[in-house]
Amino acid sequence: MKKIVIASGKGGTGKTTVAVNLAYYLSTHLRHRVRLLDCDVEVPNSNLFLRAGITRTIPVTVPRPVWEPARCNSSRNCVSVCNYNAIAKVKDRVLIFDDLCHSCGACVYFCPENALRPGKAGIGKIELAEDHIPFSFGQGVLNIGESLAPRVIRKLKEHMDDGGAINLLDAPPGTGCPVVKTMEGMDYCLLVTEPTPFGLNDLTLAAALAAKLGVPAGIVINRSHGRDRIIEDFGERHHIPIVGKIPFRKEYAESYSRGDILLEHHPELVDIFSGIHREMNQMPRLPAIEIKWEDDIGGDDVFEPPAEAKDIPQRPCREIAVISGKGGTGKTTITAALTFLMENKVLADSDVDASNLHLLCNPERFHARDFIGGQIFAIDQDACIACGECADQCRFGAISLTDRDGDIRVEIDELSCEGCGFCYYLCPNEAIFNKEAISGKWCLSRTGDSFLSVTSFEIRGTSPHDQAWVPDGAHGRS
Repeated sequence: MKKIVIASGKGGTGKTTVAVNLAYYLSTHLRHRVRLLDCDVEVPNSNLFLRAGITRTIPVTVPRPVWEPARCNSSRNCVSVCNYNAIAKVKDRVLIFDDLCHSCGACVYFCPENALRPGKAGIGKIELAEDHIPFSFGQGVLNIGESLAPRVIRKLKEHMDDGGAINLLDAPPGTGCPVVKTMEGMDYCLLVTEPTPFGLNDLTLAAALAAKLGVPAGIVINRSHGRDRIIEDFGERHHIPIVGKIPFRKEYAESYSRGDILLEHHPELVDIFSGIHREMNQMPRLPAIEIKWEDDIGGDDVFEPPAEAKDIPQRPCREIAVISGKGGTGKTTITAALTFLMENKVLADSDVDASNLHLLCNPERFHARDFIGGQIFAIDQDACIACGECADQCRFGAISLTDRDGDIRVEIDELSCEGCGFCYYLCPNEAIFNKEAISGKWCLSRTGDSFLSVTSFEIRGTSPHDQAWVPDGAHGRS
């Protein structure tokens, strides 16, 4: 077992604490060669505990199209093939919106006059401390405002130590594309949670992702207070072992707040991490975990707001966003508390990876629908001639050629596919077809004297955007 990912659906459960201390245990007590990679590239913070000196920095760039107006004949091919609406033709100019561009390369490839050339844009960097003692360290850092976190993670994973070391990957929170990219190809997944309804809600999502990716997993209960039945029942029901429990103690929290490695100051935890390592080697394979939704509620194409919403007096609408850079800081708690100070409010839970505002609001759901965003692509094997051109051009590594007893097949991995459509436009035999991507669910609920809108991510490779309904006259939304 050389590649272990430490994940959690919920932020703030102690994922980084477990990753750092497991790396410390394996390297100092078992004398293994260990490399810890922080894949939470939006807000990496493992190094707050390590204070490792960065010795090598590698920029991460992606190709971005650059328009050459002198060559352009206004064919509009680039606009037609861009599934992300990142290119627009306005009068005699081609406008490229970098924030929407996924760097698929379709526009450059299909321009008949080579009026779009591939440029480069920096989206982040890889920082390495390969000589750090007692274990080597690396982290990805995504530039602020960039959205292509999986590209930085993929580059960081190229720096795993394949020479016999144990690689520990500290994953981002949630279940979206960055977590998928981190978890892909791992030997084992440690799911870190806490014995609360929030912990259970998001553990369920993270476990479902591990099961879908075929990664064996075990659960670590952090901040355990001896009343962990809520998590233990889940583990028994889905045959996921509890591999360790870290007690909820004030002195551990104080050490954490100072940025200390717990095992250096609390040697009694050594036995706990020894047990985690021992139990991991059992490597159970997860059965598929079903996430149940109340699909029988609502679903009409035309949504009619509830009668009481129509009687709300007309007032200017204000929008308040509650955000935090770090998970587990209390953002959801503050949002729920604010609702008691407002009238005529609508709540929107935009944490689509692991929405849990509903756990505090006790909502009564009255409308639920699939969220359709983007497209997914598949291959008609009868029409495919297995030329491999689509696999060669796919920049996301989503298309592969497999040999099944001499039968060469081209296959698309839905979790890796970004829905760019390059393969669809490229295929000479029209063997690739597209369909709408159901990338999640959204629902509307009553909760006391307010309404709650929730968009929730489905375990797929594409993320939905938040979609909130605001009744006429509502003047507060958070």
